[in-house]
Amino acid sequence: MNRELVKESISQFEVAIDNLKQALLEEDKFAELKEAHKNGAVIEYKTYDMMNEGVWDELKNPAFVDGIEYRIKPEEKPKVGDVIKAWVTKEDEYFIGVLSSIDSRGDYVVKFQNSYDSSIYTFRARYAKPLTQQEAIELLFGKEKLND
Repeated sequence: MNRELVKESISQFEVAIDNLKQALLEEDKFAELKEAHKNGAVIEYKTYDMMNEGVWDELKNPAFVDGIEYRIKPEEKPKVGDVIKAWVTKEDEYFIGVLSSIDSRGDYVVKFQNSYDSSIYTFRARYAKPLTQQEAIELLFGKEKLND
């Protein structure tokens, strides 16, 4: 009788171990997206228009359901004429200007003209992102000053 109880306990233990292994192997396929969303990334999902072409729409509160394609919204690349925040290595050491060109190495070029003697100064940055009008104002003048 004791032997049967031990065999049954071992069998239940083996089933529990198998279930645990399976749970560990089944990774949450949305884990990266959930973490990115938690950290402020914009999540998009793919819908289809009348031509059955994929269109990406933003989600404010994604549910992450199987069968729907999701992605982290790609950052927009600056275009010539955009107002940009640009930096060389550290994003908190930036300058703001209008993008004049993108050189052959992919560096962002901003030109400033000195109003005193009409000298033109060229600044190059390895990294840049386009700014909305509101973002540019906040970076130039600070959020606190806007609310005064």
